[in-house]
Amino acid sequence: MFGWFSPKAPLSTYEKTWTEWRMRWLADRFGIDRLLRAKVILPTDEFFPDAFDGTADDARRMLDRLCGYLGIDPRKIQLEICPDVQMPGDAGQYTPGGQAIIRVVESQLDDPQSLVATLTHELAHELLLGGGLLPADAPDHEWVTDLLPVFLGAGIFAANATIREAYQTTAQTHSWRIRKHGYLPSHMFGYAMALFALMRRERNPEWSKYLRSDALAPLKAGLRYLEETDDSLFHPDTIRKQHVRLPPSELAAKLRTGTASVRLATLWEITHGIVTDQSVVTAVTECLADRDRAISAAAGGTLAALGPAAAPALPQLVAALSARHEDTRGGAARALGMLCQDPATVIPELAPLVHEPSDNVAIETAMALRRFGRQAESATGQVLSALAGAVIDCRFALVGVLASTLTAITDDPMGRVREFFSEGDAELCQRTLAALAEQAGDYHNSVVRVDKGSGAVAR
Repeated sequence: MFGWFSPKAPLSTYEKTWTEWRMRWLADRFGIDRLLRAKVILPTDEFFPDAFDGTADDARRMLDRLCGYLGIDPRKIQLEICPDVQMPGDAGQYTPGGQAIIRVVESQLDDPQSLVATLTHELAHELLLGGGLLPADAPDHEWVTDLLPVFLGAGIFAANATIREAYQTTAQTHSWRIRKHGYLPSHMFGYAMALFALMRRERNPEWSKYLRSDALAPLKAGLRYLEETDDSLFHPDTIRKQHVRLPPSELAAKLRTGTASVRLATLWEITHGIVTDQSVVTAVTECLADRDRAISAAAGGTLAALGPAAAPALPQLVAALSARHEDTRGGAARALGMLCQDPATVIPELAPLVHEPSDNVAIETAMALRRFGRQAESATGQVLSALAGAVIDCRFALVGVLASTLTAITDDPMGRVREFFSEGDAELCQRTLAALAEQAGDYHNSVVRVDKGSGAVAR
């Protein structure tokens, strides 16, 4: 009656929907039979019978075996082992080409399971980038690259490597350290492997015993949830059905009656297909008030993508600027910037959000104001104040966006900065002017000096 005992997905709506959406996307590109026929690669001698002493030759033999498991010609891959200082912060790198280059850092040779995860990730780049299936600038490119090994049966190593622990004991000391590896978190790996098992009708997969507990728990919870609800965009009963473009009436109905994953996926579908039918726009607008933050945030992004067709949603978008969740506020700001309508109403509501503690919301707001151009000149004081605060707090991404916004909305941004700081902090004024000059592209040609006696700043 109250939904107290309804099964809960082991991830957020966004994480769940993204994982199902991209697993289905991989099935479209590689064929679902590749998943169904895949042999799950385990950390056992059956799959890695060669002795491993941490040499470059050992790594090459490991790479060749992985190429065989993933269906890649090993002759197309060159392997280089590099000093850690040459690749700070990276475990591996991939460079495409006639003969692609995979580089791994020397420290990976001390941990064969982590090395398998790294090599598998880089080989996934070869399949996606080298195969022309996914552009390098796709926002979720690295996540998809982490997900592909799961689809191909090689996910155990990646799931276990999301967090790596190291222990060392000597006669006098015992040390322990932990580090993160990869991009997808372990609970998303676990759920992806639940989808893998569901598609293969494996209710209690034998291979799950090789998973770390932080991936095993969401695998088990995911399988329970999927078996009890059938709530998945990636399901054995529907995977072979041809994807067709739904009529507007069905899209609107899904937004109103579908599960959270269905609603979110439908918003993505509308965004990608640019469906501007007014019945769809109305249903998308209603999603701004959805209790699920992933859906309310995505609704703003969808309305932004629909452009002028979303104009009827302007009052609801303005109201969403006061929403509880920052993602919803950011999505609404983006949509209002794309619409660029009714500045007299929108600008006073939009401008205060440049002071948001969330970089995402502040940046979306600044970009929206920038699109209004001189129509947003009344927001100059708010932008200046936020710019000064961002300079003080070293929020560098926000500083750049606010500086470009100030340039767009007022005729004399340098003069407005000097006026703003006329009786204030001369050093901060200098730093703010420098940020403006750098944004304008002439930072190195600008001369910004402070008159110590008067506190005035000259350029």
